[in-house]
Amino acid sequence: MCRILNFISVCLVTVGCLAACAVDARQAGLIQIHGAIGTATASYISRAIDAAATRGDECLIIKLDTPGGLLESTKDIPMVAHERVFQLLWRPEVMFLLMLVAIYGIIGEISNPGAILPGVVGAIALILALYMSAILPVNIAGLALILLAVAMFIIDVYASTHGVLTVGGIIAFFLGSIMLFNRAPGFGLSLSVIIPATVLTAIFFIVVVGAGLRAQLLPARTGREGMLGKSAMAISDINSDGGRVFVEGESWSAVCDEPIPQGRPVKIISINGLTLRVKTQT
Repeated sequence: MCRILNFISVCLVTVGCLAACAVDARQAGLIQIHGAIGTATASYISRAIDAAATRGDECLIIKLDTPGGLLESTKDIPMVAHERVFQLLWRPEVMFLLMLVAIYGIIGEISNPGAILPGVVGAIALILALYMSAILPVNIAGLALILLAVAMFIIDVYASTHGVLTVGGIIAFFLGSIMLFNRAPGFGLSLSVIIPATVLTAIFFIVVVGAGLRAQLLPARTGREGMLGKSAMAISDINSDGGRVFVEGESWSAVCDEPIPQGRPVKIISINGLTLRVKTQT
């Protein structure tokens, strides 16, 4: 009886070994995924599964950011060109750069109306950043801090806070950039990216946007409105009934509450149609 049991055990072990050898002899497919999982990755995996099924592979091995060479019994299924491009671009650094371009472009268009190109580039970058945010692990708190920083920079242009809001904006932007992709390990931005971006953003809002918005707040300096407060020369006697002055290369009708003799300098205080109201220049 013991001999029979031993014989059956040996047979079972032999069959198991033969089956294992048969499985090992079959081919397994292998693909490697580096970086974020996105639309390109899904397309790549789907195509790899179809290819493995067509070849009759025993299984499909998916390697996620793991170093090392391939086993002899596996066959690599390479990405096509557009899948490699999307996989390389699907990174936090690229989305962060698109966000900066969107901020610079849109805010630059608002502060300098009519430029058109910054607005177009900013709008395209914004749409691409929103598309990538659906896949990458974006932290809402970090995004909110960055938007708060932008608001602080803009408000500081109008409000005289002696730079308090600008300093607050720099701190908010820095912290927001650190928190922006910290929901998942391996997706954070490095300080070598965050620090230059913070400095560049602060300079952009302080210099470029500040100058553009302040220029919009200045009074008109052309046309009739630009003549208010300017000096002119009386080329005839001027009184409440009328007279003539010479300003900006032209002769204008002028009136004055107090008589002004010819040859006296006058100052323009208002405009009524084509008649200037002036007073004696002091």
